[in-house]
Amino acid sequence: MKHILLPIDFSEEAITAAQFAVEFASHSASDLVLLTVFETPLMPPSSTFVSREMTEENAEDRMEHTAIERLKAFAQTHIGNRVPTHFAAVEGSPASTIARYTREHDIDLVVLGTKGATSWGDRFRGTVSSELMRKSDVPCLIIPQGVSWNGLTKWVFATDLRSDETPYFTAFADWGERFGARLTFLHVHLKGGIEHEPHPALDAFLTARSKGDTGQVRLEGDDVQTALDGFIRSQGQHLLALTTQTHTLLEQFFHPSLARHEALHGEVPLLVFHRKHN
Repeated sequence: MKHILLPIDFSEEAITAAQFAVEFASHSASDLVLLTVFETPLMPPSSTFVSREMTEENAEDRMEHTAIERLKAFAQTHIGNRVPTHFAAVEGSPASTIARYTREHDIDLVVLGTKGATSWGDRFRGTVSSELMRKSDVPCLIIPQGVSWNGLTKWVFATDLRSDETPYFTAFADWGERFGARLTFLHVHLKGGIEHEPHPALDAFLTARSKGDTGQVRLEGDDVQTALDGFIRSQGQHLLALTTQTHTLLEQFFHPSLARHEALHGEVPLLVFHRKHN
């Protein structure tokens, strides 16, 4: 991991996310990129000799310069000199712009603070964090409001025992081991549901990683979300990892995403890996 992106909107949530981003950057010898997204207001030409395009271009340049200066001040206050830090300000809508920036600048991880769902509209439309985790091709670490840095010593990966999840087991374990974390791979089996065969790739992975504090847990429950949230609380887990995949609006309506639910309502940091379409 070389480049970690920290989107900044100068909120309290961004300050909290900065703590986690710095820790991940320092544990992986990565650079930290602070990005803020702004929208340039539409305005009439300043005179009959200046086009609207030139006026808006000047306004965008001024806003970009101001945003960069704000980012530098934010970094000086909340990050200091702990990790190499870079700054970027881009015009656009937040989630789409952040996702595009990750693709164009070789970003390995996005760390993003969130308030979660604070209104009915958030529950229906989602938030920037829930939208970004669907659009981003790189892992996203979503930090809920009110969570403070505690070392992250217990990590759980909630798996559906799907073969297309296996590429993310290694990244999860590598990052967790950098923090000396106890790693758990958890599968929730629905009562009365189809019984899954043992996951051969996961079994092989755990056998290869037999050293260290890594294990597998199977729970049975009436509802995956309830069982997972109960495990996190009862076992004092510090971080939850999930995989997700882009779905159509119709699929999202009939099959709500567990990752989206945790991004909107979760109580611990959420590490989301975006599965590729086959």
